[in-house]
Amino acid sequence: MSTQRSERWQWAGLTLMLVVLCGWNITQSYGLKQDVADQTLATDQMRSSAVAQLETMMKSQTAATEQEGKILQWPEGMERIIGESEPVDFAGHSFSGHSFAGHSVVLYFSELSCNTCLDSETQFINSLVEVTGGDGVRIVAHATNPRYVRNYARLNAVQSPLYFDEDNRFGELNKVTETPMLFLLNDRGEVVSAHYPLPENPEWSEAFHNQILRMFQLI
Repeated sequence: MSTQRSERWQWAGLTLMLVVLCGWNITQSYGLKQDVADQTLATDQMRSSAVAQLETMMKSQTAATEQEGKILQWPEGMERIIGESEPVDFAGHSFSGHSFAGHSVVLYFSELSCNTCLDSETQFINSLVEVTGGDGVRIVAHATNPRYVRNYARLNAVQSPLYFDEDNRFGELNKVTETPMLFLLNDRGEVVSAHYPLPENPEWSEAFHNQILRMFQLI
């Protein structure tokens, strides 16, 4: 009787071990499947993000390339937020009669522009103004309220002349479809190159910034 009871306990123990082992295997299998599913989802998200960024780069590059070779037009009557009003003549490569070594840089943006991009490009503009004294550097802002533009100027410590384009005449006149947009002009007022920054890829702007610095003979 004792031997039979012992055997039953042994079989019960083995059965319990098998049940636990099967449960563990099922749990591990489920966990593995979940890990695979999570990894697949993460990979798909990364792929979608990369595709979206590539599409943005292609769209922005197309918009920038379309500006090259154009004569950048300056609409009359825009309010100058920083400093006194002044005549602007890109084709004559002068502002109030002051030469800027044949080159100029214009940052144009709307109030819907990417703040990250805008802050980055504004800081580059500020550094350029500090080195060059500001000749040939201008910022044009399209917004529905000048207070937004003044707030932008205050937060970014804008040092270059800043114009308020309430009616978007600058954008419409020059057919600018993407903002913010940074323009580099030659002494004839032609767009040598234009650039649309990307918030996800700040290195995207380095080559264009270096082109500007080379044109101004700063590097």
